[in-house]
Amino acid sequence: MAIVPKKRVLPYIILGILKLNSQMTGSEIDAEFQHEIGEFWQTTHSQIYPELKRMVADQWIGQETSSQDRKQKWYHLLPAGEHQLQNWLTEPLTPSTDDEFPLKVFFIQDQSSPILYQLLTQELQIHQAKLTHLTQRMTTLFDHQTCQTANFGHYLILQRAIERETNSLQWLETMLKQLDG
Repeated sequence: MAIVPKKRVLPYIILGILKLNSQMTGSEIDAEFQHEIGEFWQTTHSQIYPELKRMVADQWIGQETSSQDRKQKWYHLLPAGEHQLQNWLTEPLTPSTDDEFPLKVFFIQDQSSPILYQLLTQELQIHQAKLTHLTQRMTTLFDHQTCQTANFGHYLILQRAIERETNSLQWLETMLKQLDG
């Protein structure tokens, strides 16, 4: 089985930040990661600036230099970048990409967006499948007290995973009901 490299997500986050803020410097983009997105996704200063260069070269974003300070650059979203962002937001979530869920939701500003409903529904299906799998594992591995006692750490971790998935499902169901409102 071939290992597929993970898709780079950083450019889409930068596109989303620029869509929300129209024009920003690299340090302002970095600050956005520290203050807002850092709550649920991490990157470093050293990753942002090379990505900005690639995105300018790909014509996803434009760059302007300050007339007062030639080192200061301002970045803004270009139509090709807007298109890339929209494509990423509408890409279906899979078990291997569901870590993108909070990022995608963060960039949806309109509560009535069909993309939001699709993301919540896809994430619900992913978590339902995970919970089914974990519950089956619990039944298979720990059907007797002696099994639980002999592998107590494994039992605890599996129990915690089931609790995490149950909580995620409850939250997703609540959000979908609010949207259906």
